[in-house]
Amino acid sequence: MACWPDSSRILCQLNNIDGTLEYQGEFLPYGKKRSIPPSAVRIDAEKTREDKVWVGEALVPLVYLQTGDILVPLVKYDESVRLLQRRGRTQ
Repeated sequence: MACWPDSSRILCQLNNIDGTLEYQGEFLPYGKKRSIPPSAVRIDAEKTREDKVWVGEALVPLVYLQTGDILVPLVKYDESVRLLQRRGRTQ
């Protein structure tokens, strides 16, 4: 999993073990945060393994950053929010 700022948005890409692209798309900050500075886009690899949503054929993780922020796939924002709320994660 890798994420990077691109203009005013954040893109993330998921590759499988052999490097084949599984998913790439725009991710949004969970909750009330409107933006995340580029320097803060550092993934917490351990926590990022916890929560995932299906996007087409790919099981895409919600991306936990070292700052404590969470990035969720734009195309599955509502489903991701419900998952986080069920897990007790507040906005």
